[in-house]
Amino acid sequence: QTGANISPGSQSARTPVTSQPSKKVNNLFVRADTNKQEVYVGEQLIYYLNFYRRIRLWSNISHEAPSFEGFWVEKLERKQEESMKVVDQLQYYVLALEKSALFPLKPGKFVIPGTRVGFVINPFDGQQVIASTPIEVMVKPLPNQGKPENFSGLVGEYDLVAEMGNSEVINENKPGTIRIAVTGDGNLKSINDLNFTEQPNMKIYKSKTEDHIETQSRIQGKRVFEYIFVPKVPGDVVLPSFSLTYFSPKEKVYKRLETGQKKVKVLPAEGQTRIANVN
Repeated sequence: QTGANISPGSQSARTPVTSQPSKKVNNLFVRADTNKQEVYVGEQLIYYLNFYRRIRLWSNISHEAPSFEGFWVEKLERKQEESMKVVDQLQYYVLALEKSALFPLKPGKFVIPGTRVGFVINPFDGQQVIASTPIEVMVKPLPNQGKPENFSGLVGEYDLVAEMGNSEVINENKPGTIRIAVTGDGNLKSINDLNFTEQPNMKIYKSKTEDHIETQSRIQGKRVFEYIFVPKVPGDVVLPSFSLTYFSPKEKVYKRLETGQKKVKVLPAEGQTRIANVN
């Protein structure tokens, strides 16, 4: 559905726990919810705005864009069609107007303001407007205990997997590739690079980044980093371990993931022959 004077209408995959519905007007109301009342800085919070009605409307439903000051916002997918839900033993048509993943930027008590929703029941009465109630969210600072030096601020639940592809045997001074996938639940797009120790016998640099991220119930999926490495000497060469550090809200601790070292067989440069010294 499209908007009128004030933009349109997913029902939540999880049961929301905050806020109260707006005052019912002519057997309809609007409700904003979040899936949590308390989160850490950087932890994913899901916001829902749903419109409930028991009557036929003359116009499409329209609404203001919610204000999320203090949060990084990623839009989530929502159903365009209405669903049915029973509230106080009465059956309502429910239209999802907004669904977003919010990532708090700093600690403190935040209030997500109510959002106005407009509709027309009878063309002779003009547009009516109701508003959702504000939502209060407490954002906790990340603990100092155990915080790694130069911590990037990544929060969520993640895993790390490395793939060598066909680069386990290459020639000296020729490029090989290693792909490392970060999978998990959280703000994957905020991961700009992985940590590794430079090697004296090879050059390593990031080539590209690919995203395979789902935006249905929440932000989750994987971000894949491709690194190019160029060995400078022949022989058995060991690639460094790539690592990622993050804070786990579930376990309330900082965690470090590592790929482990990968061995590469490097052949002499093409056209060169290595002659061993003979005593």
